[in-house]
Amino acid sequence: MILGAMRFRMFGAFIGFFVGIFLEELLEGKSSIFDVFSNTNEESDHKLSAYQAHLIVLLAAILKKQRVITTEESRYILKYFYRQFGTAKGKYLFQQLKERIEEPVDFSRSSAALKGLRREGKIQVVKFLFGLTQVYPYPNLDQDKVLERIAQQMGMAQMDFERIRQAGKQQRQGYASSRQTVNYSDRAYQVLGVKKGVTAEELKKAYRKLVLKYHPDKTALAKEQAAAKFQEVQEAYDSLRMQLGIK
Repeated sequence: MILGAMRFRMFGAFIGFFVGIFLEELLEGKSSIFDVFSNTNEESDHKLSAYQAHLIVLLAAILKKQRVITTEESRYILKYFYRQFGTAKGKYLFQQLKERIEEPVDFSRSSAALKGLRREGKIQVVKFLFGLTQVYPYPNLDQDKVLERIAQQMGMAQMDFERIRQAGKQQRQGYASSRQTVNYSDRAYQVLGVKKGVTAEELKKAYRKLVLKYHPDKTALAKEQAAAKFQEVQEAYDSLRMQLGIK
């Protein structure tokens, strides 16, 4: 700024000030000019950056391996979105995610697109995705396979992936322990009106019956009440289906 003022007076000082800021950010690695996936504050709350679009595809690929997004998973995802992108943008991203789940997804393309992230960025993304797979109290092998492929296609080091996997196992144990206090499994049987030892066909029959009963478009209940009950039935069915190994 001083050099600019000496050379071109006030106009030079003005130009020198902004050049100085740019050089400072460049030296500190903050300049968004060289960041393909940068997300500036000027970005609209209703527009996705390339990074956000790819992240939503990866989330959708994992969530499509089950029937619904559970309440716990929704909270986990929203909490991350709010922390990373702000409340308004986070809500928009979550809405985009719900719509994306209903469509075919090509997670291989998005995984490869994020290959350019630095090591810390890859670890952050995979940790977030791994944490999502641990929210549910029972393992989902299909989700685990998708996540491992995502990490490989992103070019993540195997050592980093194994560290995250081990931390994820401990996280799942923590979720499972917290759910033991409310006996989540027994609650799922009660919601569906079935007993332990139920066959796959009996479970599916009970599920279909309740879906018809509480579907928001077919029940006489208030819309919000019907939606809550419908969600509860879906979560209970997914819980028992994965716990019992039913396709």
